[in-house]
Amino acid sequence: MLSSKREGVLRDRLSGGADRVPGRGRASLIVSEVCPFTFVNTLTNTDCHFVGVALCGTLRAHPDTMIKSPKNETTVERTLLVDAAPEAVWKALVEPRLVRQYMGATPTGEIAVGQPIQWFARVEEGGALVAKGTVLAVQPGERLRYTTYATTSKLPDEPASRTTVDLHLIPLDDGGTRVELWQGDFAGLPHDVRLAREAGRVWVEQLVGLKRVAEEVQGAMAA
Repeated sequence: MLSSKREGVLRDRLSGGADRVPGRGRASLIVSEVCPFTFVNTLTNTDCHFVGVALCGTLRAHPDTMIKSPKNETTVERTLLVDAAPEAVWKALVEPRLVRQYMGATPTGEIAVGQPIQWFARVEEGGALVAKGTVLAVQPGERLRYTTYATTSKLPDEPASRTTVDLHLIPLDDGGTRVELWQGDFAGLPHDVRLAREAGRVWVEQLVGLKRVAEEVQGAMAA
């Protein structure tokens, strides 16, 4: 399980916060802990994701794990390393009782291509419908892709108002999982750049929660 300190630092990494490394973008390190990190380059033209470990304040990046993608302010891209197998991460993505622990809403519906899916707020928060969409692709343990429409967005409830979420689970040699998330495209929607940034901030919190829950699931599976 992540400590509150590590969760806070991970949020900084995913959101591009923390101190700037000259010529390299932004990074944050955990002193006296060994942990995976994602280093996000915030240069104008590209986002670069490095995977490595932080050890006593020392940055160690593996050059063969850098991914470059075009800068796009109307999409959301996040990369996360989870100390759990893809099977455990998948459970945390699709089982309602686990999803509500980090998304703040409970999904309902069959996880199958073409099926509708809805998210409802916690009962103590009124239990209202907060989002809905359609499942586009399902590859258990590998990929989940769906459309989504937030009922609180004040946008018309029509296909043009929906964005697509695409999650890929990539197994790592150490038994962990690399989670790659993409959401978009917000282009064409009112205040599209702002909407993408807000979605990115929400995903920071949710991915930190996903990591915590998936690692708990992995621990229970190993027990």
